[in-house]
Amino acid sequence: MLIGNFGAKNLGDELILNFAIEKIGAKNCVVMTADCDFSQKFCGRNFETIPVFPTGFCSFFQFFLNKNHRKKILLAKSADRVVFPGGGLFAIKFRAFFLWFLIFLWVKFLVKKPIFFENQGVDFPRNFIEKWILKFVFSRTESISVRDFESSEALKKCGIDAKIVADRVFENLKFEKTEKQKISLWNSRADVDFFGQEGVFLAMEPGDLDFARNFCGKSVFPQTKSELFSLFSVAERAIGERLHFLILGVKFCGSEKTFCLRKPYSQKVASFCEKNEVKVFSAKNFGSNDNVSKK
Repeated sequence: MLIGNFGAKNLGDELILNFAIEKIGAKNCVVMTADCDFSQKFCGRNFETIPVFPTGFCSFFQFFLNKNHRKKILLAKSADRVVFPGGGLFAIKFRAFFLWFLIFLWVKFLVKKPIFFENQGVDFPRNFIEKWILKFVFSRTESISVRDFESSEALKKCGIDAKIVADRVFENLKFEKTEKQKISLWNSRADVDFFGQEGVFLAMEPGDLDFARNFCGKSVFPQTKSELFSLFSVAERAIGERLHFLILGVKFCGSEKTFCLRKPYSQKVASFCEKNEVKVFSAKNFGSNDNVSKK
């Protein structure tokens, strides 16, 4: 069983799911996802799915009062092992720590099968509760790998050792090179001045489109991995904020043509940019031949 932030229409998490399924095989896995149709459409595969374990009042009531919904969730008990294949689950907000802690409890006491954490991104605990959650969760797993040094240090603070690997998408993405066009891809997770630039604003989740109001070009939210890869395959530059946008930028455009739109908003982005020599964007990065607004 594969568990992650799947079905929330965050393309980075759906890419993680896609490459985990490529490794395991669609016929050999069941996926916990909040939106089975979107996850299958994005990955371009059919696979067995189950709903997300209850983590709030409404979902608990649904579990206990809706027999069909409960039956679907209880299919998780048939899994041979449980794999969290990547992403920043225990990161950024206390709410994320708490919700994934609840899901871990469901796995531990309902499924009762070996648990594996792979290619994880973990933030340093900011208080004793987050530290206790990390220690509780990761001390009860079969194996742990993390995607950067900082995540390893965060777990070490809790007395947990973890193997350092790469992000699953960065580690597994392979593609055929195509002829580049003079297209710049942009991404933002907040309001920003786009310097009068044109190109394509690429939303990595639907909420990003709210920040394309001042953008001069077109805005898109890819529905499939093929559409996403097609955009990056012809792009000359990538300028954005979200981690997996920058990962795709480095893979398709190269580090010298990939820029972080602003100062990294989180440690995972800062770590990736430092390791791959991704610079913070400024108008001069585009050179004198590009029509950059001077404001």
